[in-house]
Order: sequence, then C-alpha cells, then structure tokens
Amino acid sequence: LLKLKKIPARIMETGDASSAALALIENLQREQLNPVEEALGYASLMKDFDLTQEDTAERVGKGRTTIANSLRLLQLSSEIQGYLGRGLLSTGHAKVLLGVEDSTLRGLMARRIIEEGLSVREAENQIRRLKTRSSTQGTNRQKSATGVDPELDSLRKEIETHLRAPVQVKQSGEKGK
Repeated sequence: LLKLKKIPARIMETGDASSAALALIENLQREQLNPVEEALGYASLMKDFDLTQEDTAERVGKGRTTIANSLRLLQLSSEIQGYLGRGLLSTGHAKVLLGVEDSTLRGLMARRIIEEGLSVREAENQIRRLKTRSSTQGTNRQKSATGVDPELDSLRKEIETHLRAPVQVKQSGEKGK
C-alpha cells in the first residue's frame, strides 16, 4: 500500500509478559493520552512488571523526574483528576494543587482555578497567600471580639461566598475545625 520495497522493522520473539509490557510501553509513547491516563499507565507498568521509576523511565524513554511528577497526579482526588483528564486544568495547575495539603481546600482551589480561569502563576500566588495566612502562628495573632482570628474569619467569609453556604470556624489553640 505504501509502494515501498523495504520498511524499517524489528521482529522480536517474546513471552506473554514481555509482549504485554512492550505493548503498554508503545501505547504510552504513541497514544494521545491525557496526563491522568499516562500516570495510570506508568503505575500499571511499574506494578505489573515490578519496575522502579528509573526502570520505567528507561523503558519509555523519558526522564525519571517526568515519571515521578506524572505519578504524583494520582495523589489528587478523582474530582481533580477528572478536571485534568477533561483538560479543564493543566498539569501545571495540578502540580500547584499538590502543594495544598487539605483535600477540601484543594478541591475548592481547583474549582476556583476553573471558574476564574486562573493561570498557573495566579493559582500559585493565591495558594501562597493561603499558606501564609494559615502558617502565621496563633500566638502572634490578635483575636477579634468574637474570639476568632481576623484572618481566619476573612478566609471563612471568602469560602462562604464561594460556596454560597454558611461556614463556621471553631478554633482551639492553633488547631480548629
């Protein structure tokens, strides 16, 4: 059909396990996979064939850090993985969200990024501001007349506005609910 007398080809005899590994590797290199599908492919390859990140990187022709960063995406909630898979969030956004430890806040930030069309840099700045607010020690803060830290109260109001629902903050020392 190509009207070629010769084609570049390699014939290999392999067992079932090797054949499956080669097929998965080939698909990871050729298919138009979204970042979550790619991460799941790497995870499957590592689990099914007992490979390290280094081994996986070597087999698919990518850097170990690329594999490690891809696998980190699997730590995100299924909701955020869905946004990533549908292209509503970029891999850059996902990496920034991985810096948010609280899963509820992570979900709120993901929705905010999508709704407001935030760039990765804008998302980083917002998350940095949130971390700065929460990392300030309770002993250095003054409490309002209601007994709640004014910065926490401001964050509570922001979340309340975003959710369009009442939000309560119950503070106990440096911790709270």
